[in-house]
Formats: sequence, C-alpha cells, structure tokens
Amino acid sequence: MIIIRDILTKPGRSKLSVAVESVLFLGGLLSFIWFPLHSHFSFPWGLSFLIVPALVVGIYIRSLRDFLNVFDIRAITRRTEMYLPVVFLTGLLLGMLYREYIHLPVFPSKLTSFAVTAAAIGAVEELLFRGFLQAQLRKINVTASVVLATAAHTAYKVTLFAALQSVFKTDFVFLLIWTFLSGLIFGVIKEYSRNVIFPATGHVVFDLIVYGGSTLTPWWVW
Repeated sequence: MIIIRDILTKPGRSKLSVAVESVLFLGGLLSFIWFPLHSHFSFPWGLSFLIVPALVVGIYIRSLRDFLNVFDIRAITRRTEMYLPVVFLTGLLLGMLYREYIHLPVFPSKLTSFAVTAAAIGAVEELLFRGFLQAQLRKINVTASVVLATAAHTAYKVTLFAALQSVFKTDFVFLLIWTFLSGLIFGVIKEYSRNVIFPATGHVVFDLIVYGGSTLTPWWVW
C-alpha cells in the first residue's frame, strides 16, 4: 500500500495520479454493478470488485481525521449553515417534480422502511462521488471536478439501470438528463460549501420523498 501511495503521489505527477486514481475508482464501482449481473459472480463474490476503489480511498486514510478529510465531511459553521435550507428545499422540490413525472402524488402518504434504506444509499453515493471523487478531481480543476464527478455519478446510475434493462424498461434519456442536472446542482453546492454533508442532506430528502410510500424493495437494491 505504501509503495502504491508513493508512486501515485510522486512529485510532478499529481494531476496524472489523480486522473488514474479516479478512473480506477469509477471502474471498480461500475464493475461492481455490471459484472455480478452478467456473469457467474454473485453476492458476496461480487463485492470483490469493490477492492480497487477501496484501495484507492485507503491510500489516503491513516486516521479518523484522514477519513473525514478524504470525504470532505466537515462541521457545519455559521458561514455554511445557510446551505441547510437550500439543500432541503432543493431535495424537496426535485423529489416532488420526480413524483409528478412518474405520475405519483407530489407527496408520499407515509414513510416506509425502504425509504430510509434508499436515503442511506443516496447518502453513501454522495460520500463517494461528491465527497471523495469531486474533492480529488478538484486538484486538477475546480469546474472540471463538479462536471466530471457529476458525469461519473450519472454513469453509475445509467449502468445500474442498464444492467437489467432486458427485464425492466427504463427511460434512459430522462434518467441521464435528470441525474446529470440534479447532480450538477448538488455538485455546485458541495463546491461552495466544501462540505459533503449538504449535498448528502439534499439527496436524503429527495429519496425520502420519492420512495416514501414504497413497500417493495426495487430491483436495483441487492
């Protein structure tokens, strides 16, 4: 691990190392989704595809402080607390618009246990893509970090839904546009706040609204 870290962080290759790490990180996540559904790999063997992204992240973590820094988890201050109502309203509005698009009442009638599970999954996605990946890509370029992290998250979502497209039909044009545009919003909020807690909060609110009344676990959760 130390040897790998020394190679990737060698002076003069920082931007290249960030690019390599980002590709390996995303490739591992996409493989984790795709191959278990299209090969003999099954749970828990499918988890083996997470080794690569885990190693990429693990290079930077030696303590709890490192963990918080790597994922951009920071305390909410007076300077940044203004983002809480912004992300709450953003997640609420996006959730209502999404429910309207799929012909559901704008608000769920109840909050089911799966909604909480979906919200937890959304929070983890924010840690991975807006927390780790966007922060790493920021070392290359600020604007590119927002766009590329959003594109990576969109690729993750599209791959997830494409994995079982033969069984479950998906409007990929809508999925791609929706995920990318909403991701850009959360990405910009993350950049200005420099705290992943805010986009994670917005994502959690969105998932609670969208899946609030769901009683059956969707096919994409395994």
